[in-house]
Amino acid sequence: MKAFAVLVVGQMLGTGLLWADSAERTGRGQVSPRQPARNRTERAPVVRATANVVLVPVSVRDGNDTPIRGLTRESFHVFEEGVEREIQSFTEEEGPVSLGIVFDASRSMQSKLAESRTAVARLTETRLPGDEYLAVAFNDSPYLLCRLTADVDRVRDALNSIAARGWTSLYDGIYLSAGLMRSAANSRRSLLILSDGEDNFSRYSSSEVRTYLREAGVTVYAIGLAGGGLSGMRGRTLRRLTEETGGWFLPVEGEGEVGQAVAEMSRAIRSQYVIGIRASQPSEAGKYRRLQVKVQPQGAEPFRVSWRSGYYGAE
Repeated sequence: MKAFAVLVVGQMLGTGLLWADSAERTGRGQVSPRQPARNRTERAPVVRATANVVLVPVSVRDGNDTPIRGLTRESFHVFEEGVEREIQSFTEEEGPVSLGIVFDASRSMQSKLAESRTAVARLTETRLPGDEYLAVAFNDSPYLLCRLTADVDRVRDALNSIAARGWTSLYDGIYLSAGLMRSAANSRRSLLILSDGEDNFSRYSSSEVRTYLREAGVTVYAIGLAGGGLSGMRGRTLRRLTEETGGWFLPVEGEGEVGQAVAEMSRAIRSQYVIGIRASQPSEAGKYRRLQVKVQPQGAEPFRVSWRSGYYGAE
């Protein structure tokens, strides 16, 4: 059985256009994989510190990957380049989200379409006032199914139109979807990506995706079905994406557990901690500043913590 994953990419700050313009110029937003690769000197917009404040999303869970809620400011310590920084603001946010659903429509997803659609439907049933959604699918290349809307029936109808065929351009799908989120109404912007995790047709590499996510300041969550595709290099790549951006990788044992895993991840997105620290001095403008977050455990069992790995100094 092939493995598949559900990625959730949570965007705390604005993102760039990326492939959105190319997708919107062609029928159904299709981007041909046979187009020449993008000029590698063109880079994604870099998220920098603004108003002298850096927001650091932090995920905290126990040994069973259950989100830990109710922690206080005093439980957290933030270090920048090894030096502890004063926490300027602290929230455990729960509110409306702008959520992009990014659906793997490749041939390997044929047997998983029904369960994946059901999981997404359950996710939209827990919506809050102000939530909005868009839908993107990808196989040989990514394409737009539904623009940002509060109409969940429209999103479900769009997903029901998907037919599984072709290859898996997972990394390209991440790039396109992040660009389409530029017009999102909410400050909490996320991508939920359903895929078998076996990218085999993208123009972008995993290292380029990691670089983009670092520069765009997004948070990645991943749910992986245990098995071949996610037990090797690709699984490590997804786990690394989550660890570097403040999310986490959640493996499940069988396809029947996907719905429960998506529900757990939905709760985690809405209950994420966000810590504000003062940005580095102007002399450090443009330099990537590495961050570390430590959480004081409560009781004998230590917490599992992930956070945004750093930021670029303001210019």
